[in-house]
Amino acid sequence: KDDLIDNPSPRCACMVVLDTSGSMSGLPIEQLNDGFQGFIESLKEDEVAACSVEVGVITAGGNVSEQLQFTTAMSIDHCNRFSASGGTPIGQAVELALSRLEERKASYRKAGVAYYQPWLVIISDGAPTDEWSHAAQKSRELSSSRKLVVLPIGVEGADLNVLSQFSS
Repeated sequence: KDDLIDNPSPRCACMVVLDTSGSMSGLPIEQLNDGFQGFIESLKEDEVAACSVEVGVITAGGNVSEQLQFTTAMSIDHCNRFSASGGTPIGQAVELALSRLEERKASYRKAGVAYYQPWLVIISDGAPTDEWSHAAQKSRELSSSRKLVVLPIGVEGADLNVLSQFSS
């Protein structure tokens, strides 16, 4: 079943990058889990968003892992709780997120489905352990040219200076 054909709603691809590294242990990972859960519930409560917003999830904890491929909010029946461990490859996670968003836009175009500016949501403590400045520059450029909405969200005690580098 091809959801792009069965559901004619204009789409908004939303890739969520979750920092699940060891530095997020304790309160920060709780805030991340609660925030992500609340985000999904808010989308589902909005009739238009439930059909239009397609959520994908990439975690950055030790390694980069694609936890959820693009799925309309109304099709997400439960959210796994995430745990914290390992380093923080946020740069690598954001690079993958940007690449997945480009691929999704291409599939919308191919299917003739209208779409809104995609979103990149990053929930983190702002302490990447990999080379992240290139990914930040790329997402900042897309944001300033109005090709991407970037929403960096810091947990308690986050380095907002680092997180702000991802958005214009």
